[in-house]
Amino acid sequence: MNFQIKTSSNFIDFINESLLLYSFLNYLKDTKTLNIHFHTPLEIKKRESPDFVIKNNTGKTGIEICSGSPQNMHYVSAIREEFPEESLIELDPNLFNKKKLTCEEVKSFIKAPNVELSAYPWIGYTIEFSWAKNIYYIIQQKTAKLNNCYTVYDKNILLINGDFLEIRKQKIANDYLSEKMKKYNLNDNYNNIFEEVYVITKVENTVIYKV
Repeated sequence: MNFQIKTSSNFIDFINESLLLYSFLNYLKDTKTLNIHFHTPLEIKKRESPDFVIKNNTGKTGIEICSGSPQNMHYVSAIREEFPEESLIELDPNLFNKKKLTCEEVKSFIKAPNVELSAYPWIGYTIEFSWAKNIYYIIQQKTAKLNNCYTVYDKNILLINGDFLEIRKQKIANDYLSEKMKKYNLNDNYNNIFEEVYVITKVENTVIYKV
């Protein structure tokens, strides 16, 4: 008997979001801070804007979950489906550092099998800087939405999947991000901010960095 399972993008998003939330809660349990954040008993509800709400007898916490990957990376991943099988995405710095690329620009970063690479190289700590720059941009975007179209709860937490540019040196990248957060204080521009922001990396072992 043959089985066929069809999954929608919404279902995949739900799985990814749930895994990140699980990683976060497991991290709190391992660091013995779960009860500090969320007194039990508690109730977790899936919703949108933000993605989850955790409710207990002390109040409600909204948890927004997102990818730290830049929009260009999502764009090029979708367009790659039109190319021959086993085509590669060339990780040119421009793919991460330019705000928005045209369709033709995006296609130039997709290389069919046996096609020579032609991108600019990563020099020094540009990988780490590009990673931090994109994570900060995501935090800024989500903070704007928290003030404009998200429900604001007693506490608001942002979880970011940081698994792009995976070969970065994590400490240096995290330091860049911390410096950027201090330089551009979101409190200066927004009435509401996320009380806690975490970047979660799951490439090898789960590593959670509190911004």
